[in-house]
Amino acid sequence: MLAASAELVKAQPELARKFAAAHRELTEWIIGHPAEAQRLAHEELLAETRTELPEALLKKCWDRITLTPNIATDVLKQSVSDAQAAGFLRDAPDMTALIAKP
Repeated sequence: MLAASAELVKAQPELARKFAAAHRELTEWIIGHPAEAQRLAHEELLAETRTELPEALLKKCWDRITLTPNIATDVLKQSVSDAQAAGFLRDAPDMTALIAKP
């Protein structure tokens, strides 16, 4: 999920559009090249943590990730509902205000 502040979107709409387009392009690349994306993620995790992550674990984790360049409004609504149930939100915000169309 990609998020931006309303302030950024209002002040620099073209930058926000370019960033969203780059995010969509990268997500589509990852979906189309899972083995290479996993290799790159493995290398980056090693560089950041200096800990070798077993490939089987990365594969197991990778299989649990749902990658999509599209907005899953049902997932977003469930996240809001979960946040309310946990006491993080009092009221559900207007979801249409949270989602900018490309």
